Amino acid sequence: MTPEWLEDRRKVPDDVMYYIRRMAVYAVRVLGQSPEKVAEAYNFDRSCIYRWLKQYDGGGFEALESHMPRGSDPIITKAADDWMKQAVLDSTPVDFGYDTNLWVSPILVALLQDKFGVTERHGGEAAPEGDGADLPETRIPGRGKGRRGNRSIL
Repeated sequence: MTPEWLEDRRKVPDDVMYYIRRMAVYAVRVLGQSPEKVAEAYNFDRSCIYRWLKQYDGGGFEALESHMPRGSDPIITKAADDWMKQAVLDSTPVDFGYDTNLWVSPILVALLQDKFGVTERHGGEAAPEGDGADLPETRIPGRGKGRRGNRSIL
């Protein structure tokens, strides 16, 4: 059985990809192989080889290292996160006026909005006040006009 990453390049471990990039660049720059032949030998598109060569030319082998993307900034502040953890551990939604003992995301979002000015955005994530606040009301597909009716998705 072959490892999954041999068939799906997205699953190749970073250290292996770094080694492949170094070998491909070495084959072109030091051994004088054509980028097209190297691309064919490694089963990569030649545009990858040219991109790696450009990276190498700009910063040497270190420029070929894999770097994790930075990601987005945290939406919830440390203070809000600490408060939410204590609220969940030390109380129930009943203590905040809800008629259930079960903590669910919509209750937490509402409490974060009341206490810290956080609003809900698409995907159920909490977002800082004003982030997408100018978007119109959007009907959630599959939900009728029951108790909640339409909800704003920001």
